Order: sequence, then C-alpha cells, then structure tokens
Amino acid sequence: MSITTEFLRRPLMTGAVAASSRRPAYAMTEGIGLERARLVAELGPGTGVFTDAILARLAPGARLVAVELNPVLAARLSATRRDTRLTVVQGSAAELAAVVGEPVDTVQLCGRRSALGPL
Repeated sequence: MSITTEFLRRPLMTGAVAASSRRPAYAMTEGIGLERARLVAELGPGTGVFTDAILARLAPGARLVAVELNPVLAARLSATRRDTRLTVVQGSAAELAAVVGEPVDTVQLCGRRSALGPL
C-alpha cells in the first residue's frame, strides 16, 4: 500500500499524492521546540515520515497524538510504530480536543509546522 494508491482510492481522505521524504521532515521539525513539548498533536500523519521525525525529537516522557482521517493509513501507522509515546487515532482533526483532552504544546499539520506554544 502506498500513499498514492490511497489517494487514488480515497482522494477526500488523503491529503497527499506522494509521501514526504525523511530529510525535509527532520529539517522542518528542527528548531520548533519539540524537545521541550509535553504533548504534540500531528494532523494527517499519512505514512509516518513526520511522525518519526517528531518522535526522534520528543523527550522520553512526552506524548504524540497522531490523528489520521484515512482508516488504512491510520491502521498502517499504528501497526508499524511501537513507540509508547505515540497514540494513533483514526478520525478527523475536528475531534482533536475530545481525543487529546488537554492543551497541546504544538501541532504538526501534514508536514507544516507550528510554533511551540499552548493551543
């Protein structure tokens, strides 16, 4: 299964035609304070390239909640990542507050970064 295949099958549930690459993901997560974050939300993690970059920067006690609309991508991400700091949720970004249940320190949006700060 590729993200391109998922885009063709479910274009309204898949935000990218091609997967991101590791180098831009690590560059885009640099310098935004993920090392200080307690709770990070990632919206639209897709195949998990940015998920991996975020997890590489998070402190051991921090949490990452990844919300993916596409059920196939959410299941694959959940099945292939064993990091206990990661929670994968199949759902909509509109459900973020209910899913997380507390303020997040930063939000990663489908490869776009936000500044560290309470949301």
